Amino acid sequence: MLKDIWEMRQEEVSQNERAVKAQVERLNKSKDAVVERIINASDARLVDAYEKKLTELSLEEEELIQKNEQGPNSEPFIR
Repeated sequence: MLKDIWEMRQEEVSQNERAVKAQVERLNKSKDAVVERIINASDARLVDAYEKKLTELSLEEEELIQKNEQGPNSEPFIR
């Protein structure tokens, strides 16, 4: 019974890790799009706004990665 609970928890951890990876991928795509906008922007105010958005996306990515690293470990059940 304890082993079943442990394995269920491991699966939850794995699902969470996959979800975080997917979120990080989406953030990276968003960051790439913002960088493209910065490159194509000619207005300094627009560039500033895009740079602010890029910083926000980078911070969000960092937070996700840190939360994932601090989560419960997925060590195998040892009896």
